[in-house]
Amino acid sequence: QGSRRYAYNVVEGSLDGRRMHLFDHHHETYSTNSKGHRTTHHHHRTFVCLEHDADLGRMEVRPEHFLDKVGGFFGFDDIDFESEEFSRKYHVKAEDRKLAYDVFHPKMIEYFLGLGDFKVTASRNLALLRRGSSTMSIEQIERTLLDADGFLDRLPRYLRKDRPA
Repeated sequence: QGSRRYAYNVVEGSLDGRRMHLFDHHHETYSTNSKGHRTTHHHHRTFVCLEHDADLGRMEVRPEHFLDKVGGFFGFDDIDFESEEFSRKYHVKAEDRKLAYDVFHPKMIEYFLGLGDFKVTASRNLALLRRGSSTMSIEQIERTLLDADGFLDRLPRYLRKDRPA
């Protein structure tokens, strides 16, 4: 998003045998008032990126907000699940709907309902995770790492590479 994008406070390592990247990200957006004066808006967010042993395709899971409900009215809907509470709280988009249903089985849904403002963007064997819309405190990072580990540990075994079903 935006321009002048860069990462800072970059930390790399491993977490439970998974390669991990932790970083803060900056980008700028601009607005112009009625007199033509441009204002620069700086956005800072913390991200956790974990490599894992499953192929989740391209998938996004985030708390649902008002504009999602408006979009749903016009046909821009997300995936609905058996749990009405989960479908109401979370907006799920995936290139492979069947895979999304495999990932969000009843125990995963139950787990996610306890996480609050937790976002996952997956691309193949990478998961980008975050909380909120700004930088995270050390405590929030620790919680996000634990929750990310819980999410990845709950993926069905048959989705994992080199593991028996």
